[in-house]
Amino acid sequence: MAIICGRQMGLDMPTLAKQFKTSKSVIWATSNTPNLSKATGRPLKTSSGDDRIIVRMSKKNPRLTSTDINSELKDHYGVQVSFLKISQKISVDMASRCPRTLSKDVCATLYSSEGAQ
Repeated sequence: MAIICGRQMGLDMPTLAKQFKTSKSVIWATSNTPNLSKATGRPLKTSSGDDRIIVRMSKKNPRLTSTDINSELKDHYGVQVSFLKISQKISVDMASRCPRTLSKDVCATLYSSEGAQ
């Protein structure tokens, strides 16, 4: 209860951990609040809307190259993206929509059970 009151008073987790001689993870679990640290890493170049546009263009015309998609993005939407990023976005989205292939063992058992009936 004292930990929760300390968090409500504005004390940070390391201070509370030292005060109660526990770890920061115990303080976090007790107060059930996420650690509000700043997100690290480089910010994304494209938004989720830009990603949808890239994938939609690729699905609409599968023969478009990343160069064609890049020039169309630049002309119509004003988005400057590298060719590698475009191909990554397309491959990630297309791979998530592909059905899994069956292994040879599974196919063999399927065909052998069909022949036995």
